[in-house]
Amino acid sequence: MELKTVAVVSDDGKVYHQEAQDVEPVLNHVRYLRETGQTGSSEMRHAAKIPWVVSENWRKKRGLSFHEFMANPAHAAAFLNSEDAAPYRIWPGKV
Repeated sequence: MELKTVAVVSDDGKVYHQEAQDVEPVLNHVRYLRETGQTGSSEMRHAAKIPWVVSENWRKKRGLSFHEFMANPAHAAAFLNSEDAAPYRIWPGKV
């Protein structure tokens, strides 16, 4: 689950950074856990395994800083219940 960061220079000279991650291994692992019922116990559910780039994209689309996202549990719940996180969910219940 290696995260790659690449610097991109636009025609007008501005430098942007782009992050990429191969999420296929995560999707395969999540599928295995879901199919084999490895969702944790009733006291501690294993809700999801989320690649970094997926949560970052969701957070950035909403204008949230990393600190805001981590400090407010409502943001994490909204993300985990979103369509963006659905492919990475192990336990299907509402968070």
